[in-house]
Amino acid sequence: MKNTRQSRSLKKIAGSILSSVACGLAIITLFDLDKSSLLAVSICVFICNMLEQQWQKFVL
Repeated sequence: MKNTRQSRSLKKIAGSILSSVACGLAIITLFDLDKSSLLAVSICVFICNMLEQQWQKFVL
């Protein structure tokens, strides 16, 4: 049971990270930013997504 729960959790986090990087790349392309800022933009998107999820848990 524990292993399956951990596996699901890791898959969810990995999916979130990949999604954040994709969004970061889209933002960099859209605003014609330097490619070196991909990590910073991706981290900001990831943090915003996590905050939104926590907010939804709090509100609902």
